Amino acid sequence: MASFHCDYADLSTLSATKILGTLAKQLLEDIDIPPSVEQDPCFSQGNQSLSVQEVSRVLGAIVSLYSTIYLVVDGLDECPKEEEHDVLNSLRVYCAQGLTSVKIFVSSREPAESFDNNMVSHTIFIRKHDNSSDIYGYIRESISSLRQARRLAVQDESLVDEIINTLSEKAHGM
Repeated sequence: MASFHCDYADLSTLSATKILGTLAKQLLEDIDIPPSVEQDPCFSQGNQSLSVQEVSRVLGAIVSLYSTIYLVVDGLDECPKEEEHDVLNSLRVYCAQGLTSVKIFVSSREPAESFDNNMVSHTIFIRKHDNSSDIYGYIRESISSLRQARRLAVQDESLVDEIINTLSEKAHGM
C-alpha cells in the first residue's frame, strides 16, 4: 500500500510528479528493486527532475511487480486541474494493465472532470452539510477543552460563540 496527502497549504504536494513519485518511493521501500526498474533511465537519473510521463512510467513498472496493490490519494481536489488530470490518467493506466489488481482510493470534495467511472466500483459522497454538525460539535468541544486547560483565555461567551461559528463556517465541511 502507498498513500499521499495533498495539502493546499504546501504547494510542493500539489504536483502530479510529487504524488506519483512519492507513491513509487513508498512501494519500493517494501521490496528489493528489480533490475528492470533499476535500469530504467528515469530511475537512475537521481535527483534530476522528471516529467509526469516519466514518473508515471516508473510507477507503472513498480505497480506491475505486485499481484495486488492499494493506492490512496487524499485531497486530490486541492491540486490544479491539470495535475489532477495527470494523476487520474496515470491511475487509469495502472488499472488497465491487468497484470496487477489495483485498488485505488481517491478522496476529493467533488468528482474530478477527468474521473473515469469505469475505474470506480464505489462512490461515497460526503457533502458539506452532511458533516457540518459533527465539525461544529468537534470545534465546540475543542474550544471548551482549551478554555478549561487555560490555553484559551476568553471569558466573553458571545466571543466564544463567534469563534466557534466562524471556525465552523470556514471549515467548509472539511
